[in-house]
Amino acid sequence: MLLWTQSAKSPVSKETGIINRRWQAICFCLEKHSLEQKLGSIFSAVAAHESNALPVGAHEYQVLSDEANSLCEAFANEWNQDLDGLRAKIPGLSKLDSLSTPKQLVGYRTFVWFGVFGLPLALFIIGALAGLVSLGYRLTGGR
Repeated sequence: MLLWTQSAKSPVSKETGIINRRWQAICFCLEKHSLEQKLGSIFSAVAAHESNALPVGAHEYQVLSDEANSLCEAFANEWNQDLDGLRAKIPGLSKLDSLSTPKQLVGYRTFVWFGVFGLPLALFIIGALAGLVSLGYRLTGGR
């Protein structure tokens, strides 16, 4: 934003204050439109990568997500906007965040614990039950 649009002095008259507010509103609309265009180009790049079957968590998604986040932070800081409110108004950012984070290996920890402790325990119990069946067979008159 140009320096001559940012006046630190209070307006001289009531009309000057109205003109400053209108000028700020016009500048805000222009900056907002610029942000929307930049985010639109980022979202179209994401859609192109998604159509090419790029896996979730790829480096390209992370770079685009970082760029979109920095654009939103700069806009929010410049215009004193709430960053969370701004992110809530742009639905493509949440999808971009979900595409940029790699999928976690969720079930492997429990699978390993089952393999280390559960499987030997299950085999021991099966062996004990087989021994009890054999004992019962012999006690009831079997060989």
